[in-house]
Amino acid sequence: MQIQLPKNLIFAQNDVLLTDSQAVAKVFSKQHKHVLRDIDAIMDKVPEFACAHFWAYEEKKKIGACWRNVRSYRMTKDGFMLLVMGYNTDQAMQIKVAYIKEFNRMQSMLNNLNTSIMTKLLAALEAEKQSFATASLAGKILRKRQTEKPINQAKITSYIQQLQPLLNNFEVLGD
Repeated sequence: MQIQLPKNLIFAQNDVLLTDSQAVAKVFSKQHKHVLRDIDAIMDKVPEFACAHFWAYEEKKKIGACWRNVRSYRMTKDGFMLLVMGYNTDQAMQIKVAYIKEFNRMQSMLNNLNTSIMTKLLAALEAEKQSFATASLAGKILRKRQTEKPINQAKITSYIQQLQPLLNNFEVLGD
């Protein structure tokens, strides 16, 4: 039996894939307060690990006719795996496998996206470097030309002026 997870149970935040306690409660058919209890127990037993893989947050939710702040946790794949290790029914096992496959699928997509963007960025940086080098060289050549042109023009004018009297005295021999 293959479990199909609802969409958006796993999401990316700053290139980290996460799920949250409300999604876990829903998918495993548990009350959210029991999932919170399990996460709190993990926080007490292994706080260094837990702090790296679970982040508490609150959001306003309408419960009945009232709005209340509801505490939840976002968690990484490792946090999720630690949390659900104790969920032992056959269906829980299928859900865990489906979650792990989805985490891995999304991580692969994220890695490919990042690799593709990084490759494009490096190509763009190299193109800009080449363009700058070409423009820099062109600028140097243009400055050299601007410096040399009046000197060359002055020499040409001087040589023409020196040649002109000689050419005037030169006789063309005809038939």
